[in-house]
Amino acid sequence: MSNMELEVKVLNINKEKLIRKIKELGGKYISSSQQYLRVYDLPYINQRYYSNVYELNNEKMETRKDIVLSKIKNLFQEIDQLLSDEEVKFLNQNFAVMSLSQIFTLEKKQILSILNSNELKALIDNYKATPKKWIRLRKTVEEKENKEIKEHEIDIDTWPGLSPFMEIEGKNREDIENILNMLGDILLKIQFHVQ
Repeated sequence: MSNMELEVKVLNINKEKLIRKIKELGGKYISSSQQYLRVYDLPYINQRYYSNVYELNNEKMETRKDIVLSKIKNLFQEIDQLLSDEEVKFLNQNFAVMSLSQIFTLEKKQILSILNSNELKALIDNYKATPKKWIRLRKTVEEKENKEIKEHEIDIDTWPGLSPFMEIEGKNREDIENILNMLGDILLKIQFHVQ
């Protein structure tokens, strides 16, 4: 826990006044940077299933079919972690398996039949959402690099459509509280978000 970073976000700051106050207190400018964020949602589970089954049914080459079957098997391993007891019972009653992954222990002809069955499609349609599955890519471009080893850091962030805010990073709670106290009246009537 000692390597844990402590950070406080201060929302709705007056950027110019804050910069002046930090300079008055002896703060040193380190660098400017721009960040480019891209956030991607993964397709819904059932969409991924239907896409793979469509490809499987329309593929002519056996080697490509095996690749698609492998993709479906991986998807089923993901869904297996989400199955309810009721759904496991449904699989057992309809296909004599205890998980979706077990379908792949059957003969290939049986696998293809099950993958195209209305019963399996009905089960898969329960998974229209993809819980906690998204990707965020961030690229930071430093405009000026003047970094030294400092004990704490104050970042002032500006985003289109948002009021400027700052992030204060420190070694511990006392360190952050000292920085906040030094900035004093500049921070009155500001919202804090402890992270």
